[in-house]
Amino acid sequence: MFRRGSYANVASTLALIVALGGTSYAAVAIPKNSVGSKQIVNSSVKSKDVKNGTLKSVDFKAGQLPAGATGPAGPAGPAGPQGPAGPSHAFGFSSSDTIGWAAVPDEPVVLASLNLPAGSYAVTGKALANNNDAVVVDTICWLDLGAVTIDNPAKKTLSVGTASEADRGFFVVAGVGTLAAPGQASLVCSASSASGNWPNYAITAVKVGSVG
Repeated sequence: MFRRGSYANVASTLALIVALGGTSYAAVAIPKNSVGSKQIVNSSVKSKDVKNGTLKSVDFKAGQLPAGATGPAGPAGPAGPQGPAGPSHAFGFSSSDTIGWAAVPDEPVVLASLNLPAGSYAVTGKALANNNDAVVVDTICWLDLGAVTIDNPAKKTLSVGTASEADRGFFVVAGVGTLAAPGQASLVCSASSASGNWPNYAITAVKVGSVG
């Protein structure tokens, strides 16, 4: 029924088929968002397939992108609250060795001293005055820190009587100050008579962070 076809007949037949079926051979349009991870073969997408500038830093794992240059320092933040006070250092001296009043009335006598390093201090002094005179005696005690009087700058007076129950007076003095360099804190007292003594006395200095 059929004759063996020549090359020309076969070629012309194929051309006819392509011509007649051309409209149905057109490229198939792929719906938007229809290609996902499942449709992409692993390791098949290359750098040339990605549009420059379209990837973001979130598309990379930590450490894959090189770090940029360090930016300038930002403005200083507000100051934080003051921290708790640190440990204090206390220095003290006390004695019950009797020291007589000066031979010259109202002459100051140093009863006790502390050698201190530089810093700020709260200083306290105590002294007991014993009057052996037949008259009332005015006694005075104060504190010196370095060359500065830090308590009773007006040198307030304590009068000590003559009666057996009123012939003693007890001083308590306190003050704060700062030593710019190592120095002494001293308890200094005087009396308006030479007939008496200081049978007990003490001085304490506590180093503090600052003096207000």
